[in-house]
Amino acid sequence: MKLIITLIILSFFIETFGQNKKSYLQLGPIGYLKNNNTLIGGCIGSGSIKGTSGLGFGVEVLTQKDNGIFIPIYFDARVYFKKTGSRPFALFQPGFIIRNKTITISNIQSKNTGGIYLAGGVGFISMASKVGMTFQLKYSMVSTKTTIAKTNPYNKVSQSTNNPGFLCLFFGIAI
Repeated sequence: MKLIITLIILSFFIETFGQNKKSYLQLGPIGYLKNNNTLIGGCIGSGSIKGTSGLGFGVEVLTQKDNGIFIPIYFDARVYFKKTGSRPFALFQPGFIIRNKTITISNIQSKNTGGIYLAGGVGFISMASKVGMTFQLKYSMVSTKTTIAKTNPYNKVSQSTNNPGFLCLFFGIAI
């Protein structure tokens, strides 16, 4: 159901914002890096460009070895440094991250839920006719909440918020 809603929103951006403006649909692989913590996955996004500004929507699906799936969903605000041709840009991506991972070891249960997603960075988009390429380098802050409960008679519960920052690299096609 979440996938259907996401695709409807992406279609909305292509149709609504694409009228009398330049619109784009981008997809490709993405990697998040921080020390020994690596997440890999794919990204799909759409938006429109009018003059030197752009607005869009993006979804990424990331996986981490032995640690489940992360799904950032965000708005994609851009400022382009050129009005035509190959365009470098700055981006800001506020949104949220979907995560629901439960791990039980012995009598301890750890549940990690989603939270806030913020990213900022630079990119480049180059279109040749109807197909092009795009590149993004960004830094993202991911805030997730972890709840740890002991499944014993005392039922001690603790909560913590994690705020890891990741360097992200995206290279894909733009249509």
